[in-house]
Amino acid sequence: MSDSFVLGEKERENKSKIKKMQSLTEVALLTVRNAVEAMITINHKGRIEGFNPAAERLFGYTAAEIIGQNVHRLVPTPHNERHDQYICAYMLDRTCIDWYQRRITSAMTSIFVPT
Repeated sequence: MSDSFVLGEKERENKSKIKKMQSLTEVALLTVRNAVEAMITINHKGRIEGFNPAAERLFGYTAAEIIGQNVHRLVPTPHNERHDQYICAYMLDRTCIDWYQRRITSAMTSIFVPT
């Protein structure tokens, strides 16, 4: 087998893998955009990188307004002041502070959002 044949085969395999990954990415993005539940993605510093339409309805911000902002803007008081510390602790040892997660979840379900 010639080297050019092997390289051509590898190139076809790589292109196929890239196309499959792009397709899966599109499916994931469509799923997030069309989810009934609010979905927010943040980076390791707590900056909002994704904000789906359900999150827009729940929090009253458009994605354009909130992307790039710190997620603590969405967290109820008094936890919003310490939220960056919680993210830092999570990044250090990859464990959630369980009591904090439970309190935020219960607080988030009781947020009143005017229509």
